[in-house]
This record gives sequence, C-alpha cells and structure tokens, in this order.
Amino acid sequence: MGIFNKIKSLFIVEEEEGVPLNHTQNTKRKVEEKAPVNKTTAPEKTVSSGDMQKFSDILYKAIEKANQPGYDYLEFRQSIKNLKNQNIAQDEGKLYEAAYALAQTMQLDKQQLIESARYYLSVLQDEKANFNESLMNNAKVKLEDKKKKLAEVKAKLLEDKKALEALQKRIAANEKTLAKMTKELSEAASKVEAIKNGFNTALKVLVQKINDDINKMKKYINS
Repeated sequence: MGIFNKIKSLFIVEEEEGVPLNHTQNTKRKVEEKAPVNKTTAPEKTVSSGDMQKFSDILYKAIEKANQPGYDYLEFRQSIKNLKNQNIAQDEGKLYEAAYALAQTMQLDKQQLIESARYYLSVLQDEKANFNESLMNNAKVKLEDKKKKLAEVKAKLLEDKKALEALQKRIAANEKTLAKMTKELSEAASKVEAIKNGFNTALKVLVQKINDDINKMKKYINS
C-alpha cells in the first residue's frame, strides 16, 4: 500500500455493516442522530460524495507531503487501528492506553503526541488557507470575466438603442414626408380635376353659343 493510501486508510472507519465511510462523514452522522431537530436552523448545504472524496484526498495529500519521519501521531493512529482490527482491545480508553504504551517504547510521551497531532492540524489549516486563496483567485478571475461580458452586453445594448432611436426618427420623418406628399398629391389631383372641369364648362358654353348661332343662321338666313 502506498504512503498516500496508508494515510488515507487511517481516517477511514467501517460501520458494522462493513461499508467504509469517511471519518468526518461518520462522525457527522452520529452527531445528527443524537442532536435534537431544530426547525429554525437553516438547512446545511449538502456536499456530493464525489466532491467530499475529492476534497478529502486533497487534505490527505497535504498530510502525506508533511509527514514527519519516525513515530508520531500518524503512527499512533495506525497503532489504534491495528489494535482494534486484531481485537486486542475494543474499548476506546484501552485502545488509547495500549497505543500509548507502544508510543512510549518509541521514546514518545503524551505531550509530544499531542504536539504531533497539532502539527498536522496546522498543516490542514495551511491547506485551508491555500485553498481559500486559490478559490478567491478563481472567483476573482470569473468575476472579472463576467464584469467584462456584462460591460460588452451593456455597450451593445446602448448601441442597439441608439440605432433603434435613429431608425424611429427616420421612420417618423418618412411618415411625415409621406403624409405631406399624400396631401400634395390629393391637392394636385383636385386642382387638375378643377382645371379640367373649368375647361370643359367653358368649352361647353362656347360650343353651345356657336351651335346656337349655326341654328339661327339656318333659320333666319335664306340662300
């Protein structure tokens, strides 16, 4: 088993059914079973098992990278796991006592074990800081990208609005011109009709007078 998988296995526990669970998930489940239901508390956002595994592996790798040589907290935890698997002890107190007895043979006292565990806590806190910094940087890049796209959309919208306003002005001007030309055309048609009627009326009067004269000449003049 590789070092990474070995370290990972230290923080994996098995339920009575034999289904492996991440230690944090298992602890959370037990706490939830004991804790009273508080309906006023906002529901916790769920994390998918895939994300949980991915983030857990990142933390395991950080511990692997910071693993100290010799016997320390990780080996102590391994001893507890071995003792439990070998049924040497199942009571939690006796497990820790037996594992500590082994640690003492490695010239490690209680305070040194606690400091060793705290060292790995600091490793995890450093990893948290690195993760938060990376998350903020990624969020900043995405935010800047969205701001840029938003500015582009606003500029395009403003350009389209200006184009629409110009088009609406041209349409209004054309409608005004059309109305004016329609009126002028109607007036011109009326004028033409009036001229035509005037000419025809004058023609009719004159023709009538000439025809009257012709009729009178026929009536009054003898050849």
